[in-house]
Amino acid sequence: REYRKKHHLNLTEEDFKTHLTRLNYPDPDGFYKDIGAGKRLLDKKTLSGIFPDMEPQEFQIDKHQAKKSGQIYKLVNVEGYQDIDVSFAKCCNPIKGSDITGYMTQKRGLVVHRSDCSSLKNVLPSRLKEVNWNENENYSYLVKYDLIVQDKPGLLSAISTVTADFESNIRKAESESHGPNVSRIRITFEVRDINQLEKIYHGFQNIKGVYQVSRKRISAK
Repeated sequence: REYRKKHHLNLTEEDFKTHLTRLNYPDPDGFYKDIGAGKRLLDKKTLSGIFPDMEPQEFQIDKHQAKKSGQIYKLVNVEGYQDIDVSFAKCCNPIKGSDITGYMTQKRGLVVHRSDCSSLKNVLPSRLKEVNWNENENYSYLVKYDLIVQDKPGLLSAISTVTADFESNIRKAESESHGPNVSRIRITFEVRDINQLEKIYHGFQNIKGVYQVSRKRISAK
């Protein structure tokens, strides 16, 4: 509707529905649902499918809005807000299923922390917002663990087996010496929620030769 107004397009609702079929949407409801869930962005490809008579250079995409319409915006419900920038705190890396609290910043919008995050101890209470998780099965959260292990063959393979058994993908794994006959294995992997993470954590602990398992902060890119 906004593009129709901006570019003075005489596009009827029937024309709109017809053009959506080119994008494999038999009705507008499915299209709106995918936009809201972040499964489809209003990029040039989408807009050219809806408005085939426009030249490609006429499409002006707001990158900020496109990013905000992605999945991360739909992962949580925020008390009293319908349209707000949302990001996850790097200090505590909250994962779906954990208790969370939102902190309203001046420049970054709402930052979601784990409720027990030490960063929230001295903040202004008026900036704290109630936040709840939404259902979203297609989003994965990155977590990083350090494992102190016995320096012997097969430990990294055993660790990889645990993540595979619980249907997690490893994004990065590296090993380094930590002392005589002791190694440190740093592993970054994906999880869907806190329940999956806890299963993997206990799986790591049960590996013979693993002395210590600790979760680490994931540095900002």
